[in-house]
Amino acid sequence: IPVRAKFENPVMVKKLAALLNDSSGRVRETAAFILGEMQPISPIAVRALEKAIIKEKNADARLAISEAIEKITGPLRPIAVRTSLKEKDIGPSLRTPSDIKAISPEETVRLGNGGYSDSQGNLRQDFEYVEAFSASRFHVNPADLYENRITHEKIIVKGGQPYSVWADYIGLSFFRLAGLPTPKFSLVNAPMRGRDGKIVLDDNGTVRIALALAIEFLEGHRSGGLWLMPEYYSYPYIQRGVLVSLLLADRDRTAKNILFEGRDISHIDFGASLAFRATGGFTDFPMHLNVFNIAPLLMTIRLDRKEMANEAYGEALRNDELLKELSQCLSAISDEQIRSIIKAAGVPRGPESIILLMEWIKQLESENEIGRWNRKARNQRLAPMEIFQQAISAGGLGEYLEQAIIARRDDLVGIFSKSLLVLPGMEIKTGIIAPVRDRVKNPDKTIIIP
Repeated sequence: IPVRAKFENPVMVKKLAALLNDSSGRVRETAAFILGEMQPISPIAVRALEKAIIKEKNADARLAISEAIEKITGPLRPIAVRTSLKEKDIGPSLRTPSDIKAISPEETVRLGNGGYSDSQGNLRQDFEYVEAFSASRFHVNPADLYENRITHEKIIVKGGQPYSVWADYIGLSFFRLAGLPTPKFSLVNAPMRGRDGKIVLDDNGTVRIALALAIEFLEGHRSGGLWLMPEYYSYPYIQRGVLVSLLLADRDRTAKNILFEGRDISHIDFGASLAFRATGGFTDFPMHLNVFNIAPLLMTIRLDRKEMANEAYGEALRNDELLKELSQCLSAISDEQIRSIIKAAGVPRGPESIILLMEWIKQLESENEIGRWNRKARNQRLAPMEIFQQAISAGGLGEYLEQAIIARRDDLVGIFSKSLLVLPGMEIKTGIIAPVRDRVKNPDKTIIIP
């Protein structure tokens, strides 16, 4: 899995470029995908990809090569770079505080509803399975492409752990409420399928049904790589998500979780948010935020690099006027709107969820004894255990998420409604946050927090 690094690895780039000539189409496709994610500066990558696409016969590999070239070379059309709602060319979807207040709790959960479920909550029968979604082959959670046999509308049905589905739905709903672009979406109960596309049966031969998220398939849109292209650093439809990402602990708002089509962008994939990890497992989601504990939430989760999840967020955090404006928008989100989103997500509540929370605590206790590959430190297990204990005291998981998001909203409004002269322990430089302890080696660095 490609990760951000401070310096480009030319040996890795050359080896990946060489793999574009491998005899296996699957290997060629994977090599192209990784190059696209890395977005290397070295011209070797683009030259190799351009040569490879001419002779490539495998459809999947050819698509991966095409997407990699686009990710590395950038979008074909220029985009707007203004950030304030006062600018005339900002689209109407970005909401002012009064716009947000005018939305009722009932309307809140209908803002992005794609209507992909029937009255029983099942995937509508006029949507037929097409194939496993190609991009899902590189990710943990399964995803399948469906098409409406009447209208030919396409959707992606994305499964995984129930908590990943809840987090994804909640993230999409809050971004929609803020007026930020997302695909249309619906929670659905859908047949479970294996990686080969075959329906999974239980021991009794009955089709296994699982909670999933049906998401509008946006034709022509492409996921970004690890780095946001400079044209988008000041793009309002990305910048204006920074406080909502802090609210939800949306830790992976990197370019790969944003779809691009020229001026149009769309935010996707909020599985790594709240108290949950996109790859499975749990993390910290404290009830309260302050200037000391918000800084780590702004970092990308990849290899714990001390960098912004995306460069547009770094630009936003240096714009004091924008932060005050966004804090007003956050303040406009009501308790009732928050509760309606959590309930609509289907997050379990009360005694049912307490049983689940106790199971999660036991799982983390077990991991604490034997360790697990994706937990780097003991405190990464202890923190969610403490959160789940607090959730039990709050009456359940749904109850805790409601209370925590309401409290975090109030904390963020208090922090960002006034000028921040210093964010303790951190500095921002060209969109990158780094610990002040690094300044020991470079004492001349200047803290430039807004």
